[in-house]
Amino acid sequence: MTLNGQVTSTCGLCPGCCGLLIHMENGKPSKIEGNPNSPISGGALCVKGAASLEYLYNPDRLKYPLKRTGERGSGSFIQISWDEVYFTLSDRIREMMEEGRISEFVIDKGQDDSLLDRFLASLGAPRIIDRHILKNLNRRAALTSMVGSPALLEDVGNSRTVLNFGANPFSNHDLFISFARRLVHARVEKGAKLITFEQLIRFLTDYLGGDIYYKVHRRQHNLDRTRTQMKLVQSMVEQEEVMNEIVGKVFSKVE
Repeated sequence: MTLNGQVTSTCGLCPGCCGLLIHMENGKPSKIEGNPNSPISGGALCVKGAASLEYLYNPDRLKYPLKRTGERGSGSFIQISWDEVYFTLSDRIREMMEEGRISEFVIDKGQDDSLLDRFLASLGAPRIIDRHILKNLNRRAALTSMVGSPALLEDVGNSRTVLNFGANPFSNHDLFISFARRLVHARVEKGAKLITFEQLIRFLTDYLGGDIYYKVHRRQHNLDRTRTQMKLVQSMVEQEEVMNEIVGKVFSKVE
């Protein structure tokens, strides 16, 4: 372990995985900043990442498992070991499987994890709350149709045209800093055109600085967005006139 100096690491507070430089004093982290040699973030770091030491040294941070001893809501807990956690969970899951109640077992799943998927498949039929699927269903369907994979790191930094459907990459994106940096690079260095489809046009025009804006009509709230995106992409490849015809039926262009 490095007692004093710098060590490199990766931020794990979001899927962006920005590179970190961690300053060590007496074997403990004392300061965190972006790693300029990171191919992902290039030294940039969001406020959450820069303040990650607050998570580490927060006096209310949970450092070990707790088991409730009183009624729900009473706030009564005792510290237990990880071995007790494993044995307690395995006993309860085994009991539910033997009694045919495995459907009562609910998993709130975060990021994709192949080991967790294998474990859930072995249980039979647990109820899974898959946040990744719920929030990215349209994007995954569009990517699968076009490139055969539900997940893809878009090469937006070398793009000539970027279609933005209701997204705000400068404040809310899975890859956040890295994606925003690449988008700015494409706009400034490559002259990429940014085309935005959204209701809150005033906000996005001030914030994103795009070239073309299409405002979504209120009557089209329940539009199958994935199908429309695919039509737009296909029409741009074929001919611009077709794209304008499709867009005009669903969106109104904002000058």
